[in-house]
Amino acid sequence: MGRLNHDSRIHHFSHPHPLELSNNNLQSLSPHTTPCSACKLQSSGWIYSCKPCNFTLHLSCSQLPSLINHPGHPIHLLTLLPTPAYPGGAFNCDGCGSDGHGFSYHCNKCGFDVHATCAQNPLSLAHQSHPHNLHLTFHPPYHTKGFSCDICQKIGSNHWLYRCGPCEFDAHLECAMSANVMPRGQTQAQAQAQARFQQCLNFPGTNHQYQQHENRVLPPSMQRNNGTTGVVDVLVQGFLDGAAHPSFVQSSMGDGSSNNGDSFAAADSSYSLDL
Repeated sequence: MGRLNHDSRIHHFSHPHPLELSNNNLQSLSPHTTPCSACKLQSSGWIYSCKPCNFTLHLSCSQLPSLINHPGHPIHLLTLLPTPAYPGGAFNCDGCGSDGHGFSYHCNKCGFDVHATCAQNPLSLAHQSHPHNLHLTFHPPYHTKGFSCDICQKIGSNHWLYRCGPCEFDAHLECAMSANVMPRGQTQAQAQAQARFQQCLNFPGTNHQYQQHENRVLPPSMQRNNGTTGVVDVLVQGFLDGAAHPSFVQSSMGDGSSNNGDSFAAADSSYSLDL
């Protein structure tokens, strides 16, 4: 497969032993497969692992930055922790409201905690249930400190949500990011091609990284004015425009019949090509 731009062995601060790179195909997974120690999701695709310890990290989770600035807690930097900061071994996420046991971003001064995956949620997205973009909002705007989700019709708590302010359309994080999300104006063929293009970006032969400045890392969705990102957007859009033609998708990516079933963490979309 050629030279890999990723090391075959790494030392990660979250584990005392070296981690080996391997490809964990979906076909080889079992109910007893060790989940990723960072995000607690299925450890498929390219992973780093310590087999004697049953410790596993997705390739992307192994590259999470140690410090970030996040608009959900703008007053302090958030530090990546491999284990919760509390004696009980768990934390309550200030983003989604659920408990976590894996990697988190933490503010020691404020006791603020958020799943590493929640910290990478896009600041804006489109959902087929509403004609306008939905924006990540960190506090419900209502006096009751809750909201009613306009997608699932269930009550939401005083946590992050996706919202269209002018229409007062509100949605749970998980509802807004559900599988039926498609960027506005994108055809099904383009969506399929984009997914496969993203898989190409996640192959270890490519180099994708967080953009850093003086050791401070902004969520990639806040870096849209970066010139490099703009170039990548043009390249990707050109790829997607061509993907509107089924023959292009089949000739460039295959028709999907030989798909090996690899799955990639949603967080992978937070990386940018290093041009």
